[in-house]
Amino acid sequence: MPMGPDGRCLKGGPTYQAKRSPTPLSFPGFHDFHSHGSDARVAVVQGVLKVSFGETLDLDQLKSCPVGSFLYVPAGVKHTMAADEDTIIIGTAIGHWRTVQPEAHHP
Repeated sequence: MPMGPDGRCLKGGPTYQAKRSPTPLSFPGFHDFHSHGSDARVAVVQGVLKVSFGETLDLDQLKSCPVGSFLYVPAGVKHTMAADEDTIIIGTAIGHWRTVQPEAHHP
């Protein structure tokens, strides 16, 4: 998953096949507009994740999700994720995981 220039997958990989696939992701300040090929469950374990849902990149409607927050994002739902500080999330999906970035997001 493109997470900005310094984003990194701490274990596992952003695209792989697994029965259950918990993936810790760490990133500094960034924003990204995308959807997923399967349902995602996300827990915030460090920092503050900011999220908005909609058909376009939307940095004005971001809602803050502090440590301890849990999000459920259904497959195919477009959303914007952002962080202003170092943030770690643990994302879990069942089956093949892929991140889809709409063409309109890329100039």
